[in-house]
Amino acid sequence: SKGSKISYLYDANKFIKQLKSRLEKQNITLEFTSLALSKIIENGSNIEYGARPLKRYIQKYIETIIAKKLLENGSISNLLVDFNEETGYFIN
Repeated sequence: SKGSKISYLYDANKFIKQLKSRLEKQNITLEFTSLALSKIIENGSNIEYGARPLKRYIQKYIETIIAKKLLENGSISNLLVDFNEETGYFIN
């Protein structure tokens, strides 16, 4: 339903804001393409379990690629999370 979609958008933004602010403390800017954001909401939403799976999904798929990217390139200061069907989430 439309209502639950909107609340998931809110929850996704809440978890993403938390992630953004953690990264900002390290002087790193985090952005998402609208495609990546809609995929997070689509794939991370589970009506039965509410917002919790969304948080775990973001940890598993988004925080992981961010951590990898920062290990590869410690001097990076702007992260853009994008998505494609072949490889899933990636950082530009």
